[in-house]
Amino acid sequence: MRGTKNGKKLNALAALALLLVSASALAQPAPDSSDYVFAPSTNPPLTVYTYVPRNATAESRVVFALHGLLRKGADVRDAWIASADRYGFIVVTPQFDNVAYKGSVNYNVGRVVTGGQLNAAASWSFQVIEEVFDDVRQRLGTSARVYTLFGHSAGAQFVHRFAQLMPASRAERYIAANSGWYTWMDSSVRYPWGLGGVELKPADECRAFARPLTLLLGELDTDPNHDQLNRDAASMKQGAHRLERGQNFFAASQVRARQLDCAFNWRLRTVPGVGHEFEKMGAAAAALAFAPN
Repeated sequence: MRGTKNGKKLNALAALALLLVSASALAQPAPDSSDYVFAPSTNPPLTVYTYVPRNATAESRVVFALHGLLRKGADVRDAWIASADRYGFIVVTPQFDNVAYKGSVNYNVGRVVTGGQLNAAASWSFQVIEEVFDDVRQRLGTSARVYTLFGHSAGAQFVHRFAQLMPASRAERYIAANSGWYTWMDSSVRYPWGLGGVELKPADECRAFARPLTLLLGELDTDPNHDQLNRDAASMKQGAHRLERGQNFFAASQVRARQLDCAFNWRLRTVPGVGHEFEKMGAAAAALAFAPN
């Protein structure tokens, strides 16, 4: 009899705890790591990995953490779990697989230009982020109206080009970490190394410069022979390695913004003692974006 009473008491306490959690947390049990297949309206289906921390609420912020060249969405999502637990945000990692989104053309440069022809904006890979955000809001019950967009390496290429070419997005913050090469704000250089062929007007450039984009560079990401570093002639003109290319891109962007008399809200931050390491760069990005001042 005593065991039965204790069992009923434990069941009642468990039910009460569940009721208290559901009153403030998201509809999905937390913490939760999950994945599902999402079908965008005009782009191929892709797997989306998510993490909802135990302390998440309906008002929690949403962070998109984008993978690099190896396209390991689950690994990138998992690398952000500790930061999500610490700061209470939701992690979303769409995996742009190398079949449906083959090569850099269809991922990190956004499928903006194919065969020298400018594609309709609705078919750009960048559009996937906005659609996944709508799906996440509904699926997880979050009321977030904006999101943070982070990417490392090839993901950083995606992020800075997204900031340049998606002025109507709901991203409130962009963090591009250790990009291998960049799209310079220069219409005399063809896309994706410059804006040639994209038809960006000076007013569009100013809108891009007004975006809160942070270039996050690893102090030790200086290997000119890194096996994932793009070494074509156009990329080599940007610098010998990732640190140098990021610094040169930022400096040239400052000059261009001054020429156009634009507001310039981009920032350059260097992470001491870190090279081309997505876990450490992700932790630094999370602290930069969410740690109290």
